[in-house]
Amino acid sequence: KGLSPNAKLLYGELTALSNKEGYCYAGNKYFADLYEVSIKSVSRWLTDLEEKGYIAREMTYKANSKEVE
Repeated sequence: KGLSPNAKLLYGELTALSNKEGYCYAGNKYFADLYEVSIKSVSRWLTDLEEKGYIAREMTYKANSKEVE
């Protein structure tokens, strides 16, 4: 309850991509291209999933940079 249909769809994709290793390395752009939406929309869905406890995120940054790898 409380999740948008798109967030639920994204959760299904995250689950499928995470089956082998238990985590997913796909970036927001990958999902934006897949669903033909903006990166901002994907980010919103991920935040919603995280806030409701369905996922946990960890950012990996490039060496000596604030840029996400």
